[in-house]
Amino acid sequence: MDQIITELKKIPPVTRFVCLSTAGVTVSVMMKFLDPKWIIYYHSWVWGKFELWRVPSSFFLASTNINFVFEMAMLYRNLNSIETQHFLNKSSDLAWQMLFVAGSLVVGTRPVGSVIFLHPLLAALTYVSSALASPGAQTSLMGLVTIPVAYFPYVMVALDFLMAGPHRAAEAVAGLVVGHAWWWGVWGGSLGSQGVLAEYGQAPQWLRNFFGEGRRPRPPAGPRGNATGGAAAGLRASGIEVVPPRRVTNANEDEALTFYTVFNPVYRVPQLVYRYDLVFKRYEVWRLVTSFFLGSRCKHLIVEVAMLYQTINTLESGPYRHRSGDLAWQMFFACIGILGATRLLKPTTHLDAFIACLSSLTSLTAPPGSTAYLMRFLKFRIGTVPYLLIALSFVKSGPPGAALVFAGTVVGFVWFHLIWEGFYGSSGQPGILAEYGRAPGWVRRLFGEEEQPTNGGGLKKGEDAGEGIGLKLGIIGPCTTRFHAAYGSSAAAAVFW
Repeated sequence: MDQIITELKKIPPVTRFVCLSTAGVTVSVMMKFLDPKWIIYYHSWVWGKFELWRVPSSFFLASTNINFVFEMAMLYRNLNSIETQHFLNKSSDLAWQMLFVAGSLVVGTRPVGSVIFLHPLLAALTYVSSALASPGAQTSLMGLVTIPVAYFPYVMVALDFLMAGPHRAAEAVAGLVVGHAWWWGVWGGSLGSQGVLAEYGQAPQWLRNFFGEGRRPRPPAGPRGNATGGAAAGLRASGIEVVPPRRVTNANEDEALTFYTVFNPVYRVPQLVYRYDLVFKRYEVWRLVTSFFLGSRCKHLIVEVAMLYQTINTLESGPYRHRSGDLAWQMFFACIGILGATRLLKPTTHLDAFIACLSSLTSLTAPPGSTAYLMRFLKFRIGTVPYLLIALSFVKSGPPGAALVFAGTVVGFVWFHLIWEGFYGSSGQPGILAEYGRAPGWVRRLFGEEEQPTNGGGLKKGEDAGEGIGLKLGIIGPCTTRFHAAYGSSAAAAVFW
């Protein structure tokens, strides 16, 4: 307990208060200790019945499902970045400015009738964090597209529109407007500058005393927009442009993991889903193939395609480098294994189980001792990823979803031990079916690969087992959907990128 308290004290005060308050309120609602109707913001009750506590409490209520984990991680990362980099030893100023930001969000979301303000607050924090990032900084969108950090808030609005509809996007837009006003008013629209409201953004003395910051001199008056931004602004005023150095990372930081998740029912196309009686009695055998390619509705299609792409790409560019024929051949038998392993569960699509199988194999072929991060927030060993996915699927989808994920994970485990057993063991010998995992000549010719002798698993004879396994692990994306009584279940799928 003392260690936990010590770690909590290391978090900056404003970040600690907001995150702990959000966790406390949301968990209390999830455990049914609190009724959400006493927390959310009702305009008529706040200003008519003077239930003023609803104003702050509505900022601390997050999603009451598994998305709560990701919202908390996003809140912590953005707020901690702002407080530690731009409000160092000035937490009182951040708290003071956030009071005005919160009031602006209540007013700005009034036309859309928002009753919970955490999402627009996250949008405002994301905008400010992106605007204050180093010039030229870039980020990766779902591991596929690299975009400038400055454009990331607008991409988030587009994703909100596609995945949650116009109302959610309108809340995000209101948050961006407030975030831009915050950035322009305090920072003047550029790094190392001062906005027209910078002086009013300083906390009063009583709030500084509350944070234990004491007295500090106010910044000297000067031309707004250039002269009061510290050493970088002074050099810029002298004609020297300061360009931040590139960030140097090590291998462990490059292997960071984060989560992207979608939890919505999957729309099943009756002519494409898998049904045992239709396949083996009416001989509609195409369902065996289409059930592995049928994902969610169109608004989630990009997410699932990205997950599938990144999982297979990690295997094909790592342990199966230059052996795409072997991977395709082994995936064929893995799909047969998934059909058998999920027979009792009666699923109608197998895409999620297939991706879970691939993610299990990816985690098993990763270098020993590799670690991962959940949204760069929680560190854990890569080997525990399959079990984490099963637990997340159970929380969201119950036993049917967890069982389907478990079945896919088992198939991936068997795949590894039959083909790659001893890959990192002391013997270094392939599995008992490694030779049978070698693609036949016609498959290899289909992929344009020349005939080369191997000792199984797509590894050439004499090649070091660790060669070509440089896995760039960046994101785990579990995609869990609720059990669908009409067509079956869909479970968690993981992807590394």
